[in-house]
Amino acid sequence: DGPEGAIKAIVDAKHGKIAADTLILDYQMPVVDGEKLYRKLYEKGLTQHLRIIVLTSVDGDELRVRLLNMGVEKVLTKPISIEQLKSVLCCEVQYNTELDRLIS
Repeated sequence: DGPEGAIKAIVDAKHGKIAADTLILDYQMPVVDGEKLYRKLYEKGLTQHLRIIVLTSVDGDELRVRLLNMGVEKVLTKPISIEQLKSVLCCEVQYNTELDRLIS
């Protein structure tokens, strides 16, 4: 399946878009890593209005900088507490709500 299977799983077949504002990807997934999946989403034009958060256990600036330069919003290092994840998601919801308000 690889990236194409993952994309099929998250894309709304009826509209051809991702039905979310924010997507959380794990960098080290079994079939396809988060970076490859992000690249495929980007190539298909599915990241334009989507905020991407990548979770990784890889420590170091090289990966973090590469992902941020690709357009990923945040890179969080695992292990991550549920409280930290909730805080990040609350900020994303507030950002998306404010963005929607400004666009309307």
